[in-house]
Amino acid sequence: MGILLGQLAVCVTDCWETESPLIPAVLLLLAAFSAKNASRAGAVLIWLAVPVFGLVLGAGASELRFQWLTPRWETPRPELLLIFLLPCAAVFLNREKGKLPWLLPAIVGFSALLLSVWIRGSLTPETESSLYEYSKGISLFGITERFDSLLSCTLTAGWFALFGVLLSAAGCLAERIRSGWGQRGVWYCAGLAIAVLISGIRLTGSVVLIVSVLLWAAVPLLARFNAQTKKSKKSKNNT
Repeated sequence: MGILLGQLAVCVTDCWETESPLIPAVLLLLAAFSAKNASRAGAVLIWLAVPVFGLVLGAGASELRFQWLTPRWETPRPELLLIFLLPCAAVFLNREKGKLPWLLPAIVGFSALLLSVWIRGSLTPETESSLYEYSKGISLFGITERFDSLLSCTLTAGWFALFGVLLSAAGCLAERIRSGWGQRGVWYCAGLAIAVLISGIRLTGSVVLIVSVLLWAAVPLLARFNAQTKKSKKSKNNT
């Protein structure tokens, strides 16, 4: 988890067009302090992100071109597939039981899809598809321009929320290993992430993806299968 966080933290520098590790390192420290309340922090920050994203998308609506939405059959970068693994960390967060527990993830997923399609349709095929790049060329009523600074702050807040969730997951895993290790696991994970970030060690996207799939999917599923097998054998022996 710490190595993955260190790799993800590098992406924060893209929001500010800088290579300094200071901003992501500070975010990791702040996220470690708030890991106990990661879900609450995300719930608060979403009310900041939604209006800003809505304002930015609305201001650039005139740039939308449906011909730019033509799919291009290109092989995606391996690390992009990590996005589908990130929701797995949510199983470690405390949540209240509700009638529609799937509703919020469905809304978030649909919003992310809409945001991606909107941005891709507003940029020429030769331009790198990113929300930050999209914000550079828009204005609101011809008065307010350069949304990129506002967007950088909002995206940074989003990274902070993500780091908090992952650090919270690391703490929960450490607590399962040994009672009382939860907070220690959070800080160990954050420290490892900062060390990876500052050291400049960068793993390829394929390596990060393969290791993440093994540790986040294959190993937990195998462990659960073995536990169920042992439980089934024990019940048979008792009968």
